[in-house]
Amino acid sequence: MKRLYPLLFFFGTTANAQQATPEDMGLPPAQEQAPSAPVAAAPVAAPVAVPPPDKEAQEEEKAHRHSASAKLGVGYEYARLWGVPLNAGRLRTGVGAQNDFSGHYMMVSILVGETENGRRVWDARLGYANDFAVLSVLRLGIELELGYLVLHRATLDSRQWAMGVGAGAHVVFDAIQFGERNRSALYIEGRFEGHVHFGGGVLWGPTISLGLRF
Repeated sequence: MKRLYPLLFFFGTTANAQQATPEDMGLPPAQEQAPSAPVAAAPVAAPVAVPPPDKEAQEEEKAHRHSASAKLGVGYEYARLWGVPLNAGRLRTGVGAQNDFSGHYMMVSILVGETENGRRVWDARLGYANDFAVLSVLRLGIELELGYLVLHRATLDSRQWAMGVGAGAHVVFDAIQFGERNRSALYIEGRFEGHVHFGGGVLWGPTISLGLRF
């Protein structure tokens, strides 16, 4: 029995040690940790509604946007020079820009013809012309020009020439339209012009032309 006392003493001490609190051991009491607050989820931004494109505004912008343009026309001109009838061919070409409502061009014009009494005539001009659309296939415009007029005698190698200024008006009918926004066309043009040349010469009359605008 005396041999069992040391064993009982050992097990009893161990059990008391396991049940001892921090206060019993001279330590500060253990502090309970407060439960942590749940982390709030980041707010999700609401999707931003994108307004649909304004098709009417886009069409309006396209209609006013200018694009590069050129034109070329060949026609017949019946005019009078110092009262003398003149039959001639007229070549007109130009470059510029246009939109759905108007066009603006720097033009070069050349005439080659002959009066009824056999005097050869030609002129070369540089000027400005514009077109204003009044209907989808109809345009009106005016022009200003500066150039030289040269006359040849039919039999003698002698010439007369003079510098002149003039203005004209034209109406254009688009017979066939094509290209972007139908701005290009095969057209028929009627013009009436008058030029005053230094020295007294006046050249005036109508022209009918067939042309291409692109």
